[in-house]
Amino acid sequence: VFRLLAGTTVDQTAERVWQTDTGLRLTLTSPDKIPVEIAATAEGQQLQVVLPAGRISVTLEMEYAW
Repeated sequence: VFRLLAGTTVDQTAERVWQTDTGLRLTLTSPDKIPVEIAATAEGQQLQVVLPAGRISVTLEMEYAW
């Protein structure tokens, strides 16, 4: 599992775009459509990607903006 974003809340605002309660925005720009999920944590929520087993490499491209 790879954590992409964390906050008190994480909301999907558009296709492949998520934002935290503090305004930090993440846009996934990777050509691969790797599934992501919002998971609960002790501190709130996190956006995570479960890396596929058996693959030697995965390319994750993302853009962070405030």
